Amino acid sequence: MVLILFLCNWLVFYFIHSFLADTQIKEKTRKLTGISQRQYRLFYFLFSGLHFTALLVFYYIIPKVPIFILPGRIIISIALAIFGAAIIVYSFKYISAKEFMGLDESLNQELVTKGIYNYVRHPLYSGTILILVGWLYFSLNIYSVTLFLITLFYLVVGIKLEERKLISLFGDSYVSYKKRVGSLFPKIKKAG
Repeated sequence: MVLILFLCNWLVFYFIHSFLADTQIKEKTRKLTGISQRQYRLFYFLFSGLHFTALLVFYYIIPKVPIFILPGRIIISIALAIFGAAIIVYSFKYISAKEFMGLDESLNQELVTKGIYNYVRHPLYSGTILILVGWLYFSLNIYSVTLFLITLFYLVVGIKLEERKLISLFGDSYVSYKKRVGSLFPKIKKAG
């Protein structure tokens, strides 16, 4: 029963997260409330952060039984989490962290294809996956496996939805970028 509650809570989180990120929902909400794009983004970021924190607290208070304990789990899990976090931090060298959090409003949106974005289109998601794999390696239980699988599914669906927006925003430039650069992991070039 607790597992079902855990699963439902994460599904609700991801649904609300995607729902509030939808362009039409943002526009309708902004028209109804009169808030700016910046204020909406800040609300979205704070609401998502608080909701996410509540779910993590829920995870940590649930009694968990390890499926099995993996060798070298502390070192490997920390290394994966640090590498994932470094990718996320490095990504913000090329996109505005302030804009991402809703603290700044960009008037000039341009397609970012330099730096880490020259190798992967969604480095924030790549870093998130590495952090989750590290966490899964450290704490292998039914709840961590469930969360990993739900999150992986959400990211795949989220990428498809996000890329629809990016194609409508940037057109052929994004389509060309998509052909050239891997989504979550760098494309391996064929020799010869």
